[in-house]
Amino acid sequence: MENYREEAVSNLKQTDTTARYISTLSEINTMISEYRSCLDQKTFFQLLYQKSSDAILIMHNGLFVDANESALNMLGISSMDEVLCLLNHHPSSLSPEFQPDGSCSYEKYEKLLKKCSEEGTCRFEWLFNRIDGSELWVDTVITRISEGEDEIIHVAWRDISTRKEYEADLMNQQKELVILNNDLANKTTQMHMLNKRLEYSQKYQKAIFDGQPNIIVANFNIRTLCDGNTAFLNFVGYSDVPSFLAEHECISDYFIEREGYLSSTMEGKEWIEYVKDNNGYSHYALLKRADKEYVFSVSVSEVYIENDKINIASFSDITELEEYKKTLEERIKAEVAENRNKDRMLHNQSKSVQMGEMLNMIAHQWRQPLNAISASAISVAMKLELEELESDDIREHLTYIQWRIQKMSQTISDFMNFFKPDHEVQQFTLNELMKDIESLMKAQLQGRGIRLVYDERNPITICSYKKELAHVLINTIANARDAYEGLHLELKPINIVLTQQADGILTLSVSDRAGGVKVENLDKIFNPYFTTKEPGKGTGIGLYMSKRIVSEILHGTIEVSNTDDGAEFYITFKNNSIN
Repeated sequence: MENYREEAVSNLKQTDTTARYISTLSEINTMISEYRSCLDQKTFFQLLYQKSSDAILIMHNGLFVDANESALNMLGISSMDEVLCLLNHHPSSLSPEFQPDGSCSYEKYEKLLKKCSEEGTCRFEWLFNRIDGSELWVDTVITRISEGEDEIIHVAWRDISTRKEYEADLMNQQKELVILNNDLANKTTQMHMLNKRLEYSQKYQKAIFDGQPNIIVANFNIRTLCDGNTAFLNFVGYSDVPSFLAEHECISDYFIEREGYLSSTMEGKEWIEYVKDNNGYSHYALLKRADKEYVFSVSVSEVYIENDKINIASFSDITELEEYKKTLEERIKAEVAENRNKDRMLHNQSKSVQMGEMLNMIAHQWRQPLNAISASAISVAMKLELEELESDDIREHLTYIQWRIQKMSQTISDFMNFFKPDHEVQQFTLNELMKDIESLMKAQLQGRGIRLVYDERNPITICSYKKELAHVLINTIANARDAYEGLHLELKPINIVLTQQADGILTLSVSDRAGGVKVENLDKIFNPYFTTKEPGKGTGIGLYMSKRIVSEILHGTIEVSNTDDGAEFYITFKNNSIN
């Protein structure tokens, strides 16, 4: 400015005319006034820019280059470092990656800037992020100030976050209202359907109620009847409940009082109360219609309808069942008597079989002693014939014969004691049990070339009924003995194996190599009178009695199965304890 004045004074000095000086001075004053006016206008606009309540920002070539205080406050910017996060950055850097409509923030803002460049201005709503990360909704107006490569855009923001919250709340309320309306509509539909279903249910329940074959009666209190089904009306002979109530009060009017059946009052109580109080017992009522008596099984239950207690009684007609029961009892008595006779016959036959088996074993045991006695007698006779008999010879032969007869007598005692029932638990070993069996069966087994094979040192102690277990073993061994009959085998073993499980259960198996049992006979082998032997050689009682002894006395099971070359019987029973 000072340079300008000096130049003007210089020009005045160079001019000689006062008019020229005045004119120049006037121009200078005019210029000074205009400059001062410009300074005041710039200050005014700068002050207006800075203090505006609306946020104003300046963009240059698509980037923010300036912002007023309102814009900074709106974004939550309070330091220079945070201002640097705004300047020379694209608007999308202050925005979420995607706008609420799903569009990319960067691409969408570029389209809006292009629209502003083409049309000069553009207005839209935009979602920014404040420095603290919270959302900032603004109503944005962008205006093009200059064109060309250095395009300048004037940006004006107005905070509409509160409005957006209201809009969101309103939207949520509208959604909730829609949901409530839909829910109301659904509930109305459901209510309509429930009414229809209730109406149908009532008809359905009435149909079920009337369709029951049992007599169903409902009493409001202990005695007064309020409803009854079709079966009830058919039995009492009335067309409807009111007609019945005109002459009767309760179905108990039809009760026939007889010992063992319900009467109107029981132990000082009405029959309904009595049945309810003794719910754990069966109750029967005897009712009469025309000239016939009917027996009913009676049960009573309680239901509540609008706080009113209703007693529902059901009468099930068991007249035919009772008649059949009587007939069945008579049949059962007859069957029991017949079965007892069969058991007696089986028992007697079993005794006969055992006696035959015992005689067979005695015969084998006696064959050799008899032959020896016979030989001794023949020797005495020959010496007597040859007149060589001496008193010492007679004494020796008589002593020998007497010894043999005593042995034969002891054999009979052993057999009788062995087959005598003894229902006492004893403690013994497998070796002791098998020695007793061998003493009875040794002769007949050896005569057939059969050998009993077992572990004489088996450490298991058996606590059970020894003689009964021995009878079962003799029967199974005899079954294996007979299976070897007619087979020309070099070895004919019968293997006896005793094992014990962790829970004390014993398993005694008896197996042979005689070819096994036919598959179709496995399920029948324990049936009474079933035998695969030729007529006269078997009765089919031995294994049946063995099964009864195992189940009834030993409280175990006996089963049979085939092995690769024979049959195997499994006798399973509990190892008892001796107190």
